Amino acid sequence: MIATGAPLSDVLTSLVRIVERRVPGMLCSVLLLDDDGLHVRHGAAPSLPAEYVHAIDGQAIGPRNGSCGTAMFLRTQVIVTDILVDPLWTDYRDVAAQSGLRACWSTPIFSPERRVLGSFAVYYTEPHTPAGDELRLIDRAADLARIAIEQQRSQHALQQSEARNRAILRAIPDWMFVTTTDGVFLDYHAQDVSTLYVPPAAFVGRSVAEVLPPALADRLLHAFARVQTSDEPVKVEYTLGAEEAERFFEACIVRCESDKVLSIVRDITDRKRSELEIEAQRRELAHLSRVATLGELTGALAHELSQPLTSVGINAQAARHLLVGEPINVAELLETLEDIIRSNRRAGAVIERWRALLRKEQTALQPVNMNDVVREVVDLARHEVLTRRVRVTNKLAPDIPSVLGDRVQLQQVALNLVLNACDAMGDTLPLERQLVLATAQVGAFVELVVSDRGPGIPPGQLERVFEPFVTFRPNGLGLGLAISRSILDAHHGAIRAENNPEGGATFRCLLPVPSEPPGPVAG
Repeated sequence: MIATGAPLSDVLTSLVRIVERRVPGMLCSVLLLDDDGLHVRHGAAPSLPAEYVHAIDGQAIGPRNGSCGTAMFLRTQVIVTDILVDPLWTDYRDVAAQSGLRACWSTPIFSPERRVLGSFAVYYTEPHTPAGDELRLIDRAADLARIAIEQQRSQHALQQSEARNRAILRAIPDWMFVTTTDGVFLDYHAQDVSTLYVPPAAFVGRSVAEVLPPALADRLLHAFARVQTSDEPVKVEYTLGAEEAERFFEACIVRCESDKVLSIVRDITDRKRSELEIEAQRRELAHLSRVATLGELTGALAHELSQPLTSVGINAQAARHLLVGEPINVAELLETLEDIIRSNRRAGAVIERWRALLRKEQTALQPVNMNDVVREVVDLARHEVLTRRVRVTNKLAPDIPSVLGDRVQLQQVALNLVLNACDAMGDTLPLERQLVLATAQVGAFVELVVSDRGPGIPPGQLERVFEPFVTFRPNGLGLGLAISRSILDAHHGAIRAENNPEGGATFRCLLPVPSEPPGPVAG
């Protein structure tokens, strides 16, 4: 009956009847210890009066609580040969006498871990002392009762666990797939199978290479191989579907048993689209910031263009004069035309440099030398620096490695810092207006340092200066440093501010060096 999963009450009742048939006059019962470990519950007692069974069901165990309650409390066998005189039955003597019971022996039932599960009890209607065969029979019966109780509790625990797992699965929106290590689908979980890439009948029993696009299947098979040699999960992000209905997914892959892999797949389309929208907004804001910055530097642009254009005009007049002269000095005319060409190229370079900062389209990441960025920014801000009478000192480390980034955005960071430094030194004595730009390699990073001799950053505000719309400049918007930090974050870098002991502030930008030298970038 135990092996076939019969109900516990039926098993215990059959066990009690078998024991009672072995010894004439013996009445048996099985009590179970409640899950609280404090009260007894009826298990089986087919030959005892119903009134007595009802009276003791739910009673507490204790040191003087009859034979069964005392045996379970003391965790030892208790033998009472005469209930009417034994002090253990003081509180239960009347109910036992009304049922005609005079002797009771009780043996606790233990689990293999020595946890009390209940007790097997033997009653007689006359005072009775146990014989050796009777005690051995009770021990065997108690052991069989233990097996039955443990089997029932194990089944109950398994049923609870399965119900709990089913409830968890019902609450989890993610898909789950069990595969072999070589990628054959064995099982799956999905609240709505219509959301799957293909119906279950089209993938269960088949390999990922047969079901999924080749590039994705290769990535998943590579991840399956990795988790076999590691206890750490592997995450794979991918997309599925046509371009107009493309969705983003994240698979968390872990080892499951020795020859299986569990993949928990989550639809992250909303999150990815939000990230892409935020990135687009960041780029838009950075572009508008560049436009605003260049609007402030229109004087610099006019100055940069006036010199080559003036040179073009003067040389053009000289060339006309040479052409009407007699005889024509060809050598001098050629030299004058070369000057015009050089000036034209110089003006074109100025315009192209400024147009690059104004471009809105996204630039592909490419190797960027931060020394070149510093030189280009100094050229862009030359007029601003001269009119503000700021002395610029470059301390550029030779042979620093290139970083992988968007050249225009990195120029914007450096230009923001240079213009902020010039603004900060507006009230500084002209002789003390010094701007230092430095580069260096710091471990696995390239560092850009911009230092000024202004009043510094107010106490407690070193982190707040990077928050949007926080500014200490009378006419500032408070966006330059916030945008600079967002650009560096997008480049997996960082920026921090500090006050100089001798006065002024220093901003340090860190950009990671690629683990492998970047290859050529098309375009």
